[in-house]
Amino acid sequence: MRSPGFIFALISIALGDCPEKIFMMLMSESVLPMFSSRSLMVSCRIFKSFSHLEFIFVHGVRVRASFIALHAAVQVSQQCLLNRLSFSHLMFLPPLSKMN
Repeated sequence: MRSPGFIFALISIALGDCPEKIFMMLMSESVLPMFSSRSLMVSCRIFKSFSHLEFIFVHGVRVRASFIALHAAVQVSQQCLLNRLSFSHLMFLPPLSKMN
């Protein structure tokens, strides 16, 4: 199973963040507040750049059964979505409406 850091880096790269910043953030201990016990590990990462990205990873392992759960919640600000959104698909709407 992939580590939460790997998944965080993969999602960040897919959203277009700089890989060097991601690497430095993952190496910094102050960015990773973590609660850990025998059966539950919760990791919360907050990354602030031009946009606000918050990744919450919950990884649960049951000791006597083969149960492994990974939950990732991603919140992306509207500004980030609007900056990345391409309006080129709107050019195809008028020709499609003339087809009727």
